[in-house]
Amino acid sequence: MAQTNLASKDVTTFLSFFGQLRFEALGTSAALDGAICSLSLHLMGKELGDDNLVARSRTVYGGSLVALQAALRHPIKWKASETFCSAVLLCFFELFAGTTSPDTWLHHAQGIATLMEQRGPAAHAQGNDAAILFSFRGILIMSSLFFPTSEKCFLARPEWRKVLTGPARSIYSPAAPDLTRPVINSFLLCLADMPEVMWWGYPIREALLAGREVNRKRIRHLAELTAANHERFTAWYEDFERLGVMPKEVASEDPSSPYPIVLEHPVGWLGTMLMGYWASMLILQELLMRCRWPVDFRDSQKQLVQNILRSIETMGRGIMGPFRLGYSIRIVYEFANAETQRWIITMLDRFSKRYAATDKGSYPSPRVDAQGYS
Repeated sequence: MAQTNLASKDVTTFLSFFGQLRFEALGTSAALDGAICSLSLHLMGKELGDDNLVARSRTVYGGSLVALQAALRHPIKWKASETFCSAVLLCFFELFAGTTSPDTWLHHAQGIATLMEQRGPAAHAQGNDAAILFSFRGILIMSSLFFPTSEKCFLARPEWRKVLTGPARSIYSPAAPDLTRPVINSFLLCLADMPEVMWWGYPIREALLAGREVNRKRIRHLAELTAANHERFTAWYEDFERLGVMPKEVASEDPSSPYPIVLEHPVGWLGTMLMGYWASMLILQELLMRCRWPVDFRDSQKQLVQNILRSIETMGRGIMGPFRLGYSIRIVYEFANAETQRWIITMLDRFSKRYAATDKGSYPSPRVDAQGYS
């Protein structure tokens, strides 16, 4: 108990959510018991600097993974709530702890997406399953965004959009403002549309950068798709501002930081969404400029880059910090200049000790040209 009291607030909050779930099979499902145990041991071990706990977490993870694979092959257990929750928890473990392969979490997330599609939207509409989906929906969208297997993220389909924003009341704090829930849901709906933008946008952007000619109809389709998403994110931001949780400027406490004044976000998980908005707008505005949209976003792009970079120090604190930064720091790296990219790499070296998904091995080498923002 004394050790538990030493854990940071964000770790205990993260773990307490899963403690609220109720399964009749708890204590009888090897996959679920092991998944909860391995993730808890790992987070507590990292928080307390206890290598023995971390080592035990990996041992338990191995046994739970074998049990999960057996459950997925079972004619009935494959669609059970306990199996779904086990898969999600073990993917969280891989995000934080890492495995022998840096992209294990990605393949696991894609497997969970397949499992969810086979179970159907109705299976995730209420109870434990809705709550688990809430906790994991951002990771599902990220896996579809960075490594798409189809044009759309399945969560963007009409039958899934209702589930994506369905009631999972136990997750929200009773003290949260009334506007918080629709703002969160609206953000996830916007984010779920981003994989389709990237599906069309990335190859067109690369072709244009290489000086190759691209069919005008494809460019027009991309421009219209991107502009529509840009408009939805702009409307979302107006709602977010009304929450009254905008960051404030504070002096940096990091002597190695290139930013003497940084941004401090009053609520960490809301700050994650704001940074996700900045990152998404970077993508959208970049694509619009490539499509020769009649608006010059260069000044806005520079500001968005600086907003994200100046938030890294404060938002990256604690064992959960790198988890909050994952999406935005990966995107801003693509828009930063060479010097700033090298600084980001040093931050990744720090973060990967707590959150394996920020391993710099999955990032491209710093640029050698003079492009990018600082």
